Amino acid sequence: MRLRHGPTGAVGLATDYNQMVKWALSFALSGEVSQNVRAMSNTEQDALQNHRKEKADGRIKEDRADRLSLCNTLDVHINPLHDVSHPDGALINVVTGQIAHPDVNVDDAVSIGKQAIREFRDGWPQSFYAPLGKLVVTMDVNKKRVTW
Repeated sequence: MRLRHGPTGAVGLATDYNQMVKWALSFALSGEVSQNVRAMSNTEQDALQNHRKEKADGRIKEDRADRLSLCNTLDVHINPLHDVSHPDGALINVVTGQIAHPDVNVDDAVSIGKQAIREFRDGWPQSFYAPLGKLVVTMDVNKKRVTW
């Protein structure tokens, strides 16, 4: 059976290696040539799409609605950078609005970690295998306590 190239690709038995290599190497070029021929014919069915979907009126309206929805959602939540809106200067979960327990010290995590490293280094070599305690208390402590 003879090997040949049809509109859907190689047709026939793929036993001739050299012919398959030529077909594979010319595939991109032949696709580009056929696309340019279609563009030159100027028919309605072969017209190429030369505009981006982001410029469509429907897409612009949807994006505007998404931006407004995001602004409305952010207005509902507490601003984490505006301390005046926080009750008593406490830490607050910006999404749920949950107020942190007084024992929560996650805002001082960097200084607590630096102090722990200093203590760890000062205790060498005895402290090298000693366990490190959990010094930073996170908002998860609220789940473990009952407050009245």
